[in-house]
Amino acid sequence: MTVAMLGYHVEQFRKGFFVSDNLVYVLMITVGKAAAPAHSTVRLCVDEVTYWNARV
Repeated sequence: MTVAMLGYHVEQFRKGFFVSDNLVYVLMITVGKAAAPAHSTVRLCVDEVTYWNARV
């Protein structure tokens, strides 16, 4: 399972993984297996959140 990760301390990450200051983080992706079942979430279908342009 992978997921985009938010809410981590960038400076602690830099120190822990020896990331130099000239690099800019863009996104952290975690990879692993869940220790316990996840909480259920509500997902909307594409048609409920997308507007499709159409020629008239």
